[in-house]
Amino acid sequence: MRPIDGEIEVNFQDSIFYTDSGRNSLRLFIKNIKPKKILIPDFLCKVIINVLEDEKIDFSFYHINEDLTIDYKSVKEQEFDIFYLINYFGVVQNLENIHQLIKDKIIIEDNVFFYDFNNRGFKNWYAFNSYRKISILSDGSIIKTNLSINIGFIENINLFAHIKYDAKQKKYNYLKFGNGNETSYLELFEKGEALLDNQKVIGKISDNSIYLLSIYDYSKIQQIRKYRFNLLYRIFQDYVLNKKAIEYSYLVLKLNNRDKIREKLFKQNIFLPIHWPKVTNNSIYDKVLSIPLFENYTDNEFENLISILKRVIYDNK
Repeated sequence: MRPIDGEIEVNFQDSIFYTDSGRNSLRLFIKNIKPKKILIPDFLCKVIINVLEDEKIDFSFYHINEDLTIDYKSVKEQEFDIFYLINYFGVVQNLENIHQLIKDKIIIEDNVFFYDFNNRGFKNWYAFNSYRKISILSDGSIIKTNLSINIGFIENINLFAHIKYDAKQKKYNYLKFGNGNETSYLELFEKGEALLDNQKVIGKISDNSIYLLSIYDYSKIQQIRKYRFNLLYRIFQDYVLNKKAIEYSYLVLKLNNRDKIREKLFKQNIFLPIHWPKVTNNSIYDKVLSIPLFENYTDNEFENLISILKRVIYDNK
């Protein structure tokens, strides 16, 4: 029989680490692996390109179709040793058509829209998320990998999280109690983001974020977001891009008149994000509009949002 003692065993198939941000989780990979050539999607956040250029990494693009699937031909025609994969908006990318092309490559799996994830059979796998994009956390990124990674590159610093947490508190006090003003917290958010943009070292996740992770009721929050996703989906299903989402932070619409609709929403005090500012010729940049499903909005606020969206979108068909 097994020994009986006071310690509970656990089996980790993959190594797990944390950094202060998704971009620095990517930077940690590059400093460890020193890739020759990375193939990246042509629909992505410019931060990815910035990190690759900072680290002097050679890269080229493969094409993402307007339904967010991978264009087989654009992968097949290129030489690369690392494949950068983005699972967009809570949808796990279907790799059936390119499996043979990438199965022996190193995979970087960008799960920025996922709270958690696991290896789905990749032989050489490195994956990360970004908590600050999908939760109340101001910083933090979890890394899971079956590769050998030296975490000595992670420095015992965090340059921006405390500023962003201060901004979040000021925003709460302003919206809840009318204390202060919008400028006071908007300037702090901008300051924190600027610090991160200019940061070239890999920082650690902050103590505040570690604590919030320990009490974050993810399953309950996903129930709220899934309900809101389904509510919106029934209304706007002809426009929804992330129909097969399994995690819920945004419902994403593809709209040919996206910018016109955004302008009308601005006038209603609704400022929906876009993913992302255009960095390639991919036409999807000009059509994506993201609707946050976050639990901090009350049911009344969300119902009001739906009402305005219906009027603006269907009036502008």
